[in-house]
Amino acid sequence: MSTGTDGDYWASQALPSVLKHKLLGHYIPQFGGMTGSRDGKLVYLDGYAGEGRYKSGEPGSAEIAMRVASSHLTKNNLRWSCFFVERKSDSANRLEKIADLYRAQGVDAPRTSR
Repeated sequence: MSTGTDGDYWASQALPSVLKHKLLGHYIPQFGGMTGSRDGKLVYLDGYAGEGRYKSGEPGSAEIAMRVASSHLTKNNLRWSCFFVERKSDSANRLEKIADLYRAQGVDAPRTSR
């Protein structure tokens, strides 16, 4: 049985994660657009970032945030600074690979804190 993000947590999304990611996918684009509209900048912090993507290829919360950041940068010239914290080294290393993809698109995502 998995505990936290150990075991097979990252194999595929469970119902709580599906709900969380649906909410993030709908909420943060609107909220980010509103809060960043004054000066074109926004800070996003995920204190439990995880790996960024499930083994099934579905995005985790960190990748969802970076997708929105990339979209806002391209469409609205709104610059997000995305900070991610992940205490597990293996998960942080996998997240870094995902973040590199979005950094190449211009997303400001400093190295993952551990």
